[in-house]
Amino acid sequence: MEQHLAEILATPSRRSVDLMMLGTPTSSAWNIAGFGPSTQIDTDYGPRPAQTLRVGDLVRLRSGRFGPIVRIETLQVDEADVDDISAAKPVLIGRARLGFDFPIRPVLLAPGQKLSDRQRLPETYRTAGDLLRAGFAQRHPESLLRYVVFSFAAAEDVCAGGVWLRVEPADLVGNENQGAN
Repeated sequence: MEQHLAEILATPSRRSVDLMMLGTPTSSAWNIAGFGPSTQIDTDYGPRPAQTLRVGDLVRLRSGRFGPIVRIETLQVDEADVDDISAAKPVLIGRARLGFDFPIRPVLLAPGQKLSDRQRLPETYRTAGDLLRAGFAQRHPESLLRYVVFSFAAAEDVCAGGVWLRVEPADLVGNENQGAN
């Protein structure tokens, strides 16, 4: 669903999200994108934990400029929300797991978060779950699952630990149902 900047800016800047509107993921497909709260996102003030970001903060984009966050949400998942909680557990990509010094620091992501494949054109993406299945990452044991999900006015790649991560307005949880909240 396409949204105009004015609509996005008119919505609450940070809210809890009801997972029931997402449907129930299966053990093989948890496609929510998001960042672990402690994942360091590159901003105009340097790396900052995703959980500290706010609407209006400037985040480093692949284009070389800094773009303002227009919407941000925190998604909390517990066992009552999903059939198989293990499918929703964060994926940890450890320092240098993708080659040499890449990423430069650990990155914790939702399994459905898209990453740019730096060996290919920037438009080629894999999910954190794909890296898990390929052995380049591991599940991170968490008893409380929380993801930070933010968006810009348009699809963008943001930098976290030297890894380019895709952020699309459609990745915002409940985008299509925001009028009901």
